[in-house]
Amino acid sequence: MSFSPRPFVWSKSAADILASIERLCLRISNSRRYTVKHQGNPNCSTGNAKKRSNRCRLAAALCLSMITSATATEVALVAPGLVQWKGNIDREGALQLAELIKQHVPIQTIRFTQSNGGRRGVVITISKAIKQNGYATEVLGHCGSGCAIAFLAGHTRRLLPASPGGDPTILAFHGYYYPVTFQPADPQEDDIEYMVSSTNGGIDRGLAIKILSTKSMNGGLFVLEPQAMKTMHRPETSYCDTYEGSDELTCDSVTKTAESLGIVTHEQTEYQDPASRWAGKWGEFLREQTPSSTVKAKDRP
Repeated sequence: MSFSPRPFVWSKSAADILASIERLCLRISNSRRYTVKHQGNPNCSTGNAKKRSNRCRLAAALCLSMITSATATEVALVAPGLVQWKGNIDREGALQLAELIKQHVPIQTIRFTQSNGGRRGVVITISKAIKQNGYATEVLGHCGSGCAIAFLAGHTRRLLPASPGGDPTILAFHGYYYPVTFQPADPQEDDIEYMVSSTNGGIDRGLAIKILSTKSMNGGLFVLEPQAMKTMHRPETSYCDTYEGSDELTCDSVTKTAESLGIVTHEQTEYQDPASRWAGKWGEFLREQTPSSTVKAKDRP
């Protein structure tokens, strides 16, 4: 999540900036350099490259997601009471959500999907809107950085099983980074307090500071939905970061559980997506939401 406390001034030439981006993309996309060492699971750092890749894909998957998602943000009603936020937490998405609220669309839950984060100012605004309106939040697929922060604002919070053929559901918390340089910013007191209060102390002050001080944009506190745990051979929660200038992402188990953070998870058999249940029923639903005087004759029962 980018954090820019003062107006940004370009200090490098376009050629220098493009060169920096190229170096970053090459480093991230070369997943062989991101072998994950898990102290609680020695199998994660032993064996041949193929086995290591199968067991330690967390870092590579997150690295690639950071540079391959170019989809424009889409915020739309996908089922009664369910708004899906697809993409980063940016101004475009905020305007789309504001329009739905302005139109008095009944909203109960906001689902985040395919989101790598967003601008701190927009994230704070969206988090306040979620909390003030009493919305629930849920995640389907990847939700990292600013998306994870906004997710915490929900009065109830759920991680959903991946849809068939979809990406595993992963929640990733970390700090704020300056644009272009991608250097971590110092944790802010209000962000620490927000993280602690939103989890009712599940994330204590010490852990919050550690999360917000994460050096690597691909690191932080990860929370996996049960299906993702099986697919990726990872524990439910872990903390990952780079140390001593190394490019390798090192992961350690943490004692926290999703439940202790106020997050509900579901096995595939326990959850049915309301958007799937309502496929093909939009005519009926829209008629219920539309004044009878504006319904076309051919649409009337």
